Amino acid sequence: MLGDETFFRGIRGFYAEWRFRKAGTDDFRVAMSRASGQDLTAFFEAWIFRTAIPRLQVRHIVQGNAAVVTIEQRGEVVPVPVSLRLEYTNGTTEHVTIPVTEKTMTRSLPLAGTLRELVIDQEQSLAVFEK
Repeated sequence: MLGDETFFRGIRGFYAEWRFRKAGTDDFRVAMSRASGQDLTAFFEAWIFRTAIPRLQVRHIVQGNAAVVTIEQRGEVVPVPVSLRLEYTNGTTEHVTIPVTEKTMTRSLPLAGTLRELVIDQEQSLAVFEK
């Protein structure tokens, strides 16, 4: 959800503050929120204290020079990053990660060429994808 740079900055900040002392989950949440500038309460609530696994449906259409992607969560809303791979007809690819934090989200992704296929990168995912 945060990206590598922010995540590791949060880890370093957490370590510097809590080194050789007892820390809890909420202390880690605060450190990561501080590093990211985001309130991560809902993320920690969903992934640490509850058991639901996100169930998602991903659809897209091409409109002009953009792929309009709609991601819908079925059941309980769980904040989750969704990794997509845009494959172009010229053989190039582009990777995009969309942080999904609502029941239904729509994103317009600018295209760098003619889209051959939009692929959900399920190996990078923490969700179950439904058709």
